[in-house]
Amino acid sequence: MDIIRPEELKELTANLPMEGIVLIGSYAVKTAKSGSEYIDGKIQSGHSVKFRAWSSSRAFQKLKENPLANHVCSISGRVDEYQGSYSVIIDDLQEVTGYSIGQFMPELYNTEEWFLALQENSCRMLSEKGRETLDRLLYQNETLVSRLKEEFAAMSHHDNCKGGLLAHTVKMVDFLPIVLDNYPILFSNKDSSGQMKESPDKRDLLVIGCILHDIGKTREMDYGVYQKGSFVSHRFFGAEMVEEHKDYIVKQYGEEWFYHLIAILLQHHDQFGDPCRDVYALIVHKIDDIESSLTNLSQEIEQNGNTDPSGQFIWYDNKTLYY
Repeated sequence: MDIIRPEELKELTANLPMEGIVLIGSYAVKTAKSGSEYIDGKIQSGHSVKFRAWSSSRAFQKLKENPLANHVCSISGRVDEYQGSYSVIIDDLQEVTGYSIGQFMPELYNTEEWFLALQENSCRMLSEKGRETLDRLLYQNETLVSRLKEEFAAMSHHDNCKGGLLAHTVKMVDFLPIVLDNYPILFSNKDSSGQMKESPDKRDLLVIGCILHDIGKTREMDYGVYQKGSFVSHRFFGAEMVEEHKDYIVKQYGEEWFYHLIAILLQHHDQFGDPCRDVYALIVHKIDDIESSLTNLSQEIEQNGNTDPSGQFIWYDNKTLYY
């Protein structure tokens, strides 16, 4: 049995059989109006579509009894159409081996190019000490770099795609020169004469904190699917990962700098998580908020911008917006 091609999922035709190998995405057991249970979820192979499995099918029993989200399976079923909406009805499925999850993800970003951009941009903004520190915390860890290149930025919002976490990180780093060049007081210390002087250590803190702020998502998720222990959030995982290098960081920058970095990782969600009690956590939060919001807006226009007959309005953030 072959992998189902992306165009097969993009161009569904009602009642046609659907057989092949796909990635089973997230799914849930739901109850129909009749009271019977069914599975509702998504399958993916370069393109994502909805699927259902009725309670009378073998697929329903297998999906209900086994955690198959983010597993590669061969499926057999058919295409269903209801009120203009298409989905795949799966009658049976079987988990298969020998495939990687990444084979079924759409390639929206050239991750090698984006990763090179991250390295070049961080190198320009960091001191020599900062470059050495980021090398140790990230770039020298091949497993972590691989996960950064592959993971989603979110399950269902901004950059929820393969390589989305890397793209989100790069776009946030792209905002940093605006902050660093225009608000130097934020990165200054008083010298012996009482004058404010820019601090390379504080610049390093913001750059490294911005790059690592979501690094815990490499443990929290697996291609956008939350893993065991994810209830503590990527913020805790990120802090735990940095904690492994505490002695090195303290030797380079001192203990206070280390805890500022931990604050960025734990507090960058502000009102949506732990409130910011650190200037640098608040700066990263503001950059994070505007970048993710603009990406969400871009995705909404791209995906739903033609739903209005005039092509001039979209519904976003509980607002009707003209564009």
